[in-house]
Amino acid sequence: MQHGGTSADAADIFGEVLTALYLQSKYKNLKLVTSFESVFVPLCRRRWVQKSGIRPAVQMEPSKQTPEEEMVTRIENETVQSEILFQTLKKMEDPCKEIIETVLSGGDQQLLAVKLRISADYLKQKKADCLIRLINTSGIRI
Repeated sequence: MQHGGTSADAADIFGEVLTALYLQSKYKNLKLVTSFESVFVPLCRRRWVQKSGIRPAVQMEPSKQTPEEEMVTRIENETVQSEILFQTLKKMEDPCKEIIETVLSGGDQQLLAVKLRISADYLKQKKADCLIRLINTSGIRI
């Protein structure tokens, strides 16, 4: 393989990029206006550059990017931010962790309020507090 990678590295990157595109299409309503390949290949290439630490031969200024490249950049940034948030969430303690996981999974918040022995209104307030704590702890700017 080129640039010192293995087929396992390629499979990891392939899977990460497919997962990122799937999540973007499911939760962010990503709509491709070009061929899948014109988005997928640059994403794989950029992910490889990020993981391997090599510098690309040509650097494009953001203002000179094609629409496809701008979309790839946006998807990469959102994917990195999502990963940071999920890693931060793993480190959070209950009940915040449980509240956020229930909200993200679409779980029944009424049942969660009963389980936590709090009112539904207080759960809404606690959910907002927990989300703010998650964002502040992660260091991501929104």
